[in-house]
Amino acid sequence: MSETGIYRGKEPADERLLLLCYLKNLKRLVALILALTLLGGGLYCLRYVVFAEDPMYRAQSDYLVHYTVPYEGDGDYFVNYYTWTSYLQSDRFLRELREEVGALYPDSKALSLEDAQLAQYLSAEIKSDINVPSFYVTCRDAQLAEELSKGIEKVWTGAYGSELMGVDYMEVLTGTRVENVSEAPRIARAFLFSLVVSAFFVHLIYLLRETAADSIYLPVTLRRRYGIPALGTIHSPELSENLKAVYAEDGSAPAAERPAGSEEELSILVVPATDQVDSEAVCRALRAEKGAEAFRFVPMPAPMLAPESAELLRKAQRILLAVPAGAHVGKPLERTLAFFDTQGIRVAAGLLWEADEKLLKWYYRISSERDTE
Repeated sequence: MSETGIYRGKEPADERLLLLCYLKNLKRLVALILALTLLGGGLYCLRYVVFAEDPMYRAQSDYLVHYTVPYEGDGDYFVNYYTWTSYLQSDRFLRELREEVGALYPDSKALSLEDAQLAQYLSAEIKSDINVPSFYVTCRDAQLAEELSKGIEKVWTGAYGSELMGVDYMEVLTGTRVENVSEAPRIARAFLFSLVVSAFFVHLIYLLRETAADSIYLPVTLRRRYGIPALGTIHSPELSENLKAVYAEDGSAPAAERPAGSEEELSILVVPATDQVDSEAVCRALRAEKGAEAFRFVPMPAPMLAPESAELLRKAQRILLAVPAGAHVGKPLERTLAFFDTQGIRVAAGLLWEADEKLLKWYYRISSERDTE
């Protein structure tokens, strides 16, 4: 504690206040979450609906392979999907495929494709029966996929298919069929994911902001955090009695504090804690308070705006610090208190100005209900 009676206390966490502030800002938080959800979902729709790539098509044909030695799970050879894919992408197969497609479709786009690009379109699969391989052509052109699949049929049922090791011949089991295999945009899932992420980060940022905001919403915060006796708010029912208790007649008070022609009336210097407070408005509100007729309230400028007022404040014994309620008040108030410490100015009490009375009502109602449990 300093000579001026001002100290910096470690304020305990107040879960009730945090909850009430959260409920107070709930509409804004919900609006922000919805806005971010729409933004995230909208960007997804913009990317995968409005500017989506061309659909992907896949042509499939199935074959029955007649081996020279019927395959019964063992033998001198082994054929799997990788084996068939290597056949599909071999130089000879691609060359014969291009020839067959050219014979069937003289104007086909396949004729102008490089071998590497053409090989990327082709793949094979064995689902359950090793005697029944399936061959696929996957690309973004349905007509090209169908033409290549038809060409594959010609190659496999021709000389190439019968010259493979261990293969007698191949026949088409199921002819070419083309389908759109593009993944449909998951719009609902995108908006739901955006909602969850938005809600998480909005609440995280809100909690971090409230923790670091140095907010002052309760009169008791002035005592807990800064050691300043709190009179309450301008609407507190105990305000007049607190004024009398803190600013009672003091024989040691300098005569300079008393107004001329009224030795009985006591002067209280109303000092704004920050430049957000209008000391004239505070004085008018205090003069209208019942039971405060014995005091003369004198408005003073904010110390940071008029540091030359420090000389008068040092002589005064009755200083009322008007502190604005709200967020981001703590740091400006600490600057003022640091100035008072340096100047040797003593603050008798503080008044929370423009407080949220509804918030205070619910805060103390919840507190009293919990205390009676």
